[in-house]
Amino acid sequence: MHRNRTLSLSLILLTTVAFGCDEGDSAAGPARERGLGERAPQLLAQAKLGADLEAAPGVGPLIVDSGSSQQQTAAAIGLPVRDKDMVGWIRWSGALPYYAGPIFDETGSQCGEGQSGQIWYLAGTAGGPVERDCTLPAGKQLVFPLLNYYGAVPESYYPTPEDVAAYTADFEATGEFFRDITCTLEVTLDGVPLYGDDLADDTWLSVVEPFMVTLPDTEDNFADWYGLVGGTTPAVGVGYYARTAPLTPGDHTLSFGGSLCFEGEVWFETHASYQLHVG
Repeated sequence: MHRNRTLSLSLILLTTVAFGCDEGDSAAGPARERGLGERAPQLLAQAKLGADLEAAPGVGPLIVDSGSSQQQTAAAIGLPVRDKDMVGWIRWSGALPYYAGPIFDETGSQCGEGQSGQIWYLAGTAGGPVERDCTLPAGKQLVFPLLNYYGAVPESYYPTPEDVAAYTADFEATGEFFRDITCTLEVTLDGVPLYGDDLADDTWLSVVEPFMVTLPDTEDNFADWYGLVGGTTPAVGVGYYARTAPLTPGDHTLSFGGSLCFEGEVWFETHASYQLHVG
């Protein structure tokens, strides 16, 4: 999983509650993304200072919770993920308030917000663990991120195709860097892993061709850095996502998350545990 890929990035510690890239003030304006764990503590930033850093030196192979062969046979409920699963998740979360919505929900009371159709989306955390209760109808597939990273590409800041191309190229490179320093991933349902030993490859998605997201009519939204309220904005995203078949009626425990490591240290980790009541 670690590709020994060198990127021209500067890693800096920030204290704001965001895990993203801050390109600084340029002709196109500042850039801000919502990072792995949906705007996790902002430990990484792409400052474009030209410092070449080797991804995750001293960190061992990616660790996944793959379970026994018997468990893996039982884990066929984990479905292949598609680009539209991530796009749908970002559109769902992006249409809701950011801090007052599902991502920062401490109990699960927000899990039904914005849900429609045959997919039921679940949020992770902005860093750290959370336990939530969620009641949902039977017959719904579940889609949720283990670790993710996404950002807006407002036309007012990136007005030309060249501006958009430059931004998306930087975004994609940064996403690959985050992929390189992923050190743990985990997703289980009722204690059974949903995927096997190829969890990292089976759940990785990347969509850097901008797609439209509708924002809520409040300043509390994922594109607030740009001063956007309501309307739509192009967005892009990368990350690890999982999808399940509809769960059997009754109670289930779903756990998922992951962590990032750099130079042998865990920099960021997120974990969500849901008590699901399906009926």
